[in-house]
Amino acid sequence: MAKHRKTRQMTLEMARDALAKFGMVIKKADDEYRVNFKNGGEDTAYYTDNIADAVMTGYAMSKKERCGDCGAIGERIGHQTCQYPQDHSEDF
Repeated sequence: MAKHRKTRQMTLEMARDALAKFGMVIKKADDEYRVNFKNGGEDTAYYTDNIADAVMTGYAMSKKERCGDCGAIGERIGHQTCQYPQDHSEDF
């Protein structure tokens, strides 16, 4: 007979602790979670009603960075952060 594991439900505190390690924050208002960079504005916020989605998206967001030139959120490319360096072609 197979043993059944009891699945633990992720709590907001667990999500906060997990995302804090990556410089991200999570807040809950009503039935909605808001994930963002530690000092991120509304333009970088992500909203969802699923805590697991919030954590996974927050982790993915933490692998991205804001471009110091244009403010775009992009993949880290070497020392540059903008994923669209052509936007700064006159700067390079």
